[in-house]
Formats: sequence, C-alpha cells, structure tokens
Amino acid sequence: MSLVDVNNLVLDALGSAAQKFRNDVSRGRGNLHRRRSQEFVSKLGIGLEQAYEHEPDVITMWQGNDSHRRDMGMNELLFDVSTVRVKRTPPPRRGQELSVITEVLWSVESEFAINSRETVYDFNKLVMSTA
Repeated sequence: MSLVDVNNLVLDALGSAAQKFRNDVSRGRGNLHRRRSQEFVSKLGIGLEQAYEHEPDVITMWQGNDSHRRDMGMNELLFDVSTVRVKRTPPPRRGQELSVITEVLWSVESEFAINSRETVYDFNKLVMSTA
C-alpha cells in the first residue's frame, strides 16, 4: 500500500490553481473560481493517480480524466476527485468484466466559490462518505 503525502499534493494543486489564474478576473469572478477549481481538481487528481501508479487495482477519477470511463461508465463518481480500489469481476452473463469498488481511499470536494450553500452541500457529501 502506498504512503501518500496528501498535504503536499493539496498544497501543490492549490498553488498551481492560484498561480495559473492570478489576477485574471477578465471574465468575472464566478468564472475565475470555476477555472481555479477545475485546475485544482485536475492537479490533485493527477497527483493522486501518480501516487498510486504502482497499485493497478487503485484508480483516481475526476471529470477531466476519461481514462476509466470504459470500465466505470463515467469520468467522476460522487465527488470532484475519488481514489478507489476496484476489483474486476466476471459479468453474470457474457460480456465485459465489471469493475466493483471495494474501498474508498480518498474523496475530495473542491469549492472555490463564496456560495456558502454549495460549500455546506459539498461538506455534507464528504461527511456521508465516511459512513
């Protein structure tokens, strides 16, 4: 099992998001927050993917990454970034193997907006992921 320095991954992703769109409000503050959030999610997803690259049963999913779309049927799960352990299992009938999540390693939500309702909604999803 990989040891992951999540603190540095998050700080690097935040730094990248802040630097890439520094002082760029040309399209409005809402668009700035959205682009920063996308950059943060992408950098964090790539970092988590690289951290677990030696564990073939671990995948990281986020909207900008379609590398697991064929197996999982989507780019992202319930969260902005999800790192999960999967097991391949034969289908009940002929066809493609099914990918079943056996463990959730990381669930990440990113909210760069000032909208407190969205922040609480995302926080509630994270709390539910610990059940």
